[in-house]
Amino acid sequence: MGERVELYGVGLTQVEYLFVLCVAFFLAVLIGGLMKMHINTRKGVLSERMLRRLRYQLIHRMLRFPKPYSAPPARVSWWR
Repeated sequence: MGERVELYGVGLTQVEYLFVLCVAFFLAVLIGGLMKMHINTRKGVLSERMLRRLRYQLIHRMLRFPKPYSAPPARVSWWR
């Protein structure tokens, strides 16, 4: 049918060689996608932890330095 291709000492037809190349490409794309998903998941977890830590620090500082109590403004006699 077609020429034979030598690949690492194994003789393959062109169709078999094409199939091997397709499988290798599919595996490369699959591994790349899984690595990308893993990296994005780790980035999401890290950013959620940082946001939680920032919130806790903000609440801690708000409780540490409470807002001074102030009475409502007094009515000025010349106003009415």
